[in-house]
Amino acid sequence: MAPARALALLAAVELPQGLVSDGARLIETQPEQLHGANEALPSAVATGLETRHLLAGNLCLRAMIEVVLDLAQAGYTHTLGQLDSCRRLASANDDWGRVPPHNAYARELLPAYGLLMGFLKKLNFEALLLPE
Repeated sequence: MAPARALALLAAVELPQGLVSDGARLIETQPEQLHGANEALPSAVATGLETRHLLAGNLCLRAMIEVVLDLAQAGYTHTLGQLDSCRRLASANDDWGRVPPHNAYARELLPAYGLLMGFLKKLNFEALLLPE
């Protein structure tokens, strides 16, 4: 099952924790499949995963952030809140697997989305990073 399908399933019904864990592992092993997912799906799933599956929750938040930035939508204030949630989850996560850790991800955002002036004007980059 593709991670985008796992998102739909995780968001649609209350599943036993074992199935939620399976969905979280799927998201963690194939995070690139989340790119372009409908923003509402990762949002619903991130909320449910962030307490027990930090990495999967963080990856769902990243997917939502990238949807907004890719489309250059006006929801940058909400996106900054999602970035702050990513930072909060990242502070408790010690295992990133093959996924770039939070500070590396945050640093990738500037060159990738640096032309979005509405985003940059609201971004406090230093507050976005974790202490190293």
